[in-house]
Amino acid sequence: MSKKAQETPPKLTPKQQRFVQEYLIDLNASQAAARAGYSKKTSDQLGYQLLQKASVQAAIQQGQKKAAEKAELSVDWVVGRLRTVAERCMQNEPVLDRKGEPVLVETPTGALAPAYVFQANAANRSLELLGKHVGMFPDRVEHTGKDGGPIEVEMSDMEVVRWMAAMFDASYLELQEETEH
Repeated sequence: MSKKAQETPPKLTPKQQRFVQEYLIDLNASQAAARAGYSKKTSDQLGYQLLQKASVQAAIQQGQKKAAEKAELSVDWVVGRLRTVAERCMQNEPVLDRKGEPVLVETPTGALAPAYVFQANAANRSLELLGKHVGMFPDRVEHTGKDGGPIEVEMSDMEVVRWMAAMFDASYLELQEETEH
């Protein structure tokens, strides 16, 4: 595939474009669907359905790539910071003051030594979120039933009818919105 073909934005309805914009804010499909103007009652299902569309996925990937370029984030940058965090946590690198000088603390014997205090949890969490935001660490969860088989769900006949009606209504409304544009 040519570079130009990869950079061409996918064809989306205005509502789908709004969903992509909203999804890139917090990576929450249900909330993004509701904020984009889809029904709040069916935003869970619609958010999921929108994420299954290849055109929406492509637009999200393009948005994440643009966000990474704008923030000048790369896998190398994040990995480099993770290495720094690990080195500090293992006390391989002293804490420095604003002038670049080691911060000195008094030891129990009265001698001065470089400080090695660092809050690794906060640093790791922020790096994880940055990496996740630009698509470096996608969440992949596999759901299976007993012994790796399919998930079995027991529903009464009335629950099945209600579920089918809700799915039909959501699909019909989405199709109707797409044909209007």
